[in-house]
Amino acid sequence: MRAKKHLALLLSSCLCLSLTLTSCTKSNSEKTVQQFLEAYQKNDQTQMALYLNEPDSLGNLKIIQGLPKSVLDQYQRIFTDFTFAIEREEVNNDIASVYVKMTYKDAGTPSVEALHAYQDLAVMLDTDAIGESDVLSMLEETFSEALSHELEPIEEILVVPLSKDTSGNWRIIPSVEFQNALTANMGLMIAELDYYNTDIEAPQD
Repeated sequence: MRAKKHLALLLSSCLCLSLTLTSCTKSNSEKTVQQFLEAYQKNDQTQMALYLNEPDSLGNLKIIQGLPKSVLDQYQRIFTDFTFAIEREEVNNDIASVYVKMTYKDAGTPSVEALHAYQDLAVMLDTDAIGESDVLSMLEETFSEALSHELEPIEEILVVPLSKDTSGNWRIIPSVEFQNALTANMGLMIAELDYYNTDIEAPQD
C-alpha cells in the first residue's frame, strides 16, 4: 500500500525552479513573464502568485512530498540548470502570448526509467509487506541512480499565454507546455503514471 501511495504522490510532480534571466527593456506582458521567473528563481511563492491568474497553478511544493529529500534536492538542481530568453510577444486586446526560448535538461526520460526500476523492485520485494523506510530507500536508490548521469538538453520555443485581470494587469495562464519546461520534461513521468493510474491508489489524508 505504501508503495502505491508514494507512486500516486508522484503523479503531479512539480518542483520549484531556479531560472537564469536576461535583462532588457520589455513590454508589460513580457515583464510579467520575466518577473514571474525571477520570483521562481528565488522560490518566492508569494511573489509568484502575483503573476498568475490561478495562484496555486505553478510551483506548488506540497504535491511532491512522496519523494525522499535527497531526490528532491537532485530535482531542484536539475530544474535550475537551464537558460532562457524572452523573444517577442503577440497582443490581442486582453490576451497576449509571450515567446520564450528555453534550453533545459531532460529529467523526464531518466525518471520514467527510475519508475520502471522501482516497480520491478516493488514486485520482487512485495512492498505491501515491508516498512515505509524500506520503500523510501528503494525510491531514493532508483531515482538517485537515474538522475546521476549527464542529462540530454532540450531546446524549444515556448508560448506563454497571458490575460488581463479586472485591474488591467497581465497574468500568466497555466499551460501544460510551460509547466513541462519548468519541470525539465517531467510531463513524461506524469503521462507514464497516468497510464498506470488504475493500479495506483490515491493518497489518503
